[in-house]
Amino acid sequence: MEEKNLIIDRPPKFNRVKLPKGLNLSKGEMRRIWKFREIPYISPYSDFSGLKAGTPEKEKHACEVVYDILSFTVEKRTLVDHLTHFREEFKFSQQLRGMLIRHPDMFYVSLKGDRGSVFLREAYRDSQLIDKDRLLIIKENMNMDGSEGAKGADNSEVESDEGVGEWSDVDNLLGNEFGDDEFDDYNDDEDEWSDEDDDMPPDFDGVGGSRNFRESELVNEVEILRKNEERVPVFPDGRPRECW
Repeated sequence: MEEKNLIIDRPPKFNRVKLPKGLNLSKGEMRRIWKFREIPYISPYSDFSGLKAGTPEKEKHACEVVYDILSFTVEKRTLVDHLTHFREEFKFSQQLRGMLIRHPDMFYVSLKGDRGSVFLREAYRDSQLIDKDRLLIIKENMNMDGSEGAKGADNSEVESDEGVGEWSDVDNLLGNEFGDDEFDDYNDDEDEWSDEDDDMPPDFDGVGGSRNFRESELVNEVEILRKNEERVPVFPDGRPRECW
């Protein structure tokens, strides 16, 4: 049986760069990433004192260091500012953010907020961690419990408001059952009440009379007292004066 010379069986004439889903790069960027991958692996724990700053080899070492740092984190991500703390120790470039952006196949840099975050791209699939740490799972469960507790508190407030509405309905029902007309008449009497007569004492004997009648009685009593009072001549200082 003759072997079939299929194209798929032939060795590729060009190097393929497998990129994450949704990452579209130009041919120039693809070529640059391929050349960078061709550089021999440099361990982040090796002596890098002989590497010259600004060379592809030094950038290769810096990328491997960042790769390991992100691998040690729980969420496989950190702030770019946190990586700058290792600049002096690992001789990172001053343009550390730019270096991370130049390697989108390894890192994803989020520019949201004042401080950007860097993610280890291979640890994520569809914006979700592939292998979640146990501590991260516990943290997510606690956040979910807290959010559910807040929702339960909101629902209880709504139920309490509904209970107030139910009691108001009961009050309306009781009012209709005992007759609202009687209460309306009572309220009407209260509305007609005025405090204009507060200056005069109330009639405790139940004898009806007007205010003018009471005032006239008081005036008459005062006049009678004045007539019956014996007048005695006095000096300006109040001493009695003899009558001639």
